[in-house]
Amino acid sequence: MKSEPGAAPPAVEVDRGACVNCGACCAVCPAEALVLEGLNLIVRPERCRPCGQAALVCPTGALRCPPPREKGPACASKR
Repeated sequence: MKSEPGAAPPAVEVDRGACVNCGACCAVCPAEALVLEGLNLIVRPERCRPCGQAALVCPTGALRCPPPREKGPACASKR
C-alpha cells in the first residue's frame, strides 16, 4: 500500500481496548515513537520505523506493526 504524498508514514497501531498503558513498548522503542503521558500511550508516527520491538514486548498483544521499511540505524541496533 502506497502512502499519499504528505501523509504520515505507517506506524504501530494500538488496540486501545487491549492496551493497559504499562509502558513496556516505550521502554524498548529505539526510535522513541511511543511515549506514555500519564495513562495515555501516544504514538508519534513520524518517528516510527516499524521494527516490531514494541509489539514483541506488549503483554496484551495490543500493538500491531506494519511491515518493516528499510532498516534504519535505530532499529538495526536492537536486533
